Formats: sequence, C-alpha cells, structure tokens
Amino acid sequence: MPKSPWLEVPKQFKAALHALRMKLTVGTGVILHEGLLLPQTNPYSVMNEADRDLLIHSVETGDRGAIHTLLTSYLGAGTSSGSQPRPHLQELVYPLCGLYTSLLHRLGRTLSEVLDEADMERFREPERFRSQDEMRLWWVARFERLSASNEEFRSDRKAKLVQSIEDYVEDNITENVTREQAARHVHINVSYLSRIFKEATGESFWDYVLRRKIEKAIRLLKEDDAMVYEVTDMLGYKDPSYFARIFKKYTGKSPSDFQK
Repeated sequence: MPKSPWLEVPKQFKAALHALRMKLTVGTGVILHEGLLLPQTNPYSVMNEADRDLLIHSVETGDRGAIHTLLTSYLGAGTSSGSQPRPHLQELVYPLCGLYTSLLHRLGRTLSEVLDEADMERFREPERFRSQDEMRLWWVARFERLSASNEEFRSDRKAKLVQSIEDYVEDNITENVTREQAARHVHINVSYLSRIFKEATGESFWDYVLRRKIEKAIRLLKEDDAMVYEVTDMLGYKDPSYFARIFKKYTGKSPSDFQK
C-alpha cells in the first residue's frame, strides 16, 4: 500500500520546528548547518503533538490504514520488548493510554466497559507483553475498535438528528417550514442538514416537507370533510390556487377529488 504523503507531515513539522528553535538559539546572523544540530539525548521516539493529532484524526475518520501505519511507526515492529529498557517501554505506552481513554470518554464509554480483566492488566502494565510486536498489534486492535465505535456513534447521532428534524416538521406542518428553521432547531448548519437528511431518507428536505403536507391534506379532505381553502390555510399556504396546483402535480388529482 503506498505511503500517504500526510504521514510525512509530522516529520516535516518537527524538522521545521527544530530549525526555528535553533535559529532563535544561535541568532539570525548564523547560517544553520549540520554541526549546529543538538545531540539526541533519547534514541527512542516519543509521541509528539502532530503525531497525536494525526492519530486522533485517523480514528475519527475511520482510516484504519493510517492507524496501523502510525502505531507501527511509533511502537516499532519486529523488536523484542526485552531489548528496550523497561522505563522506556512505560513512557512509550503511557501517552497512548491517556489518548485512548480520552477518545473513549468522548463516546461516553469507560475502560471497564471495553476491556476485560486480561486486557486491563496489559493496559496498566505494558511489561506483561511478551514482545513489542505483540504490544503493537494489541494497541492497533484497540484503536481500530475505537474507530469502529466512533463510526457507530456518528451514525447513531445522525439518526437521532434526522428523527428530530422529522419531528420538527410534523410539529410545525401547519406552518411554512424551512430548512433554516429546522437547522436552527437541531443546532446544525443548513448544508449539513440537507446532506444527512438526503443520506438517511433518500429524499430532500423540501420533498419530505411537501410529501408530509400532501398526506396531511388528503387526511383532512377525506376524513374531516374540510374545504380546499381551509386545508390551504391549515397547511400554511396563502393561495388556494397555488396549493391546488402543487397538490395535483404531486398526486395527479385535484384536492376536490379527495372530498367525500
């Protein structure tokens, strides 16, 4: 699988940041060169802010390939855990523990809900892993499952939003309901409302409102023996002739055809 160019962004960012710090240290009149580089005091990688943000983004967007690549780069592959000092192993894993817990709490979940006793021990004590490969695979699986849970959470939230929009239309069917009003009611923008509503129902917001109004009109005409001008007024239309035109365009019949 080709390596995503986005995965190089954290490395480039770190290099640029290091160069900026060096420039501030040595002054503006000095040309930076390799001899000025500070020695590496820690040969092991530690998760930086750019890596952390990229991992969060990968979890939230369901990019499992990026999750695997990032954690493999961070935790390494094919290296025995015994070859690294134990304090470093803990320092390597603890940032992941905090990040995992934070993302889990966003979903309203807790560690005890998603980790059994054996996994909780691995979570708390990374030295229980027999190798660094085993640890890497375990963490990849945790974040991939977290990504799947995040997708379920988003889908559930969208379903609740669409239901709230439909309820709003039903409660205000006698008014001139607009997308802007519905969007304000559920606290989202108009374009997002249009997109999720179409995805969930297969029809546009306007088509849904029109269908519900026509269905309501048919019930009023057939069951309540209402006059056409009364139905027009009840459904928020000002002009009976305009209402009759859109009614016939939708049903193929005039409103009077549904009267007793």
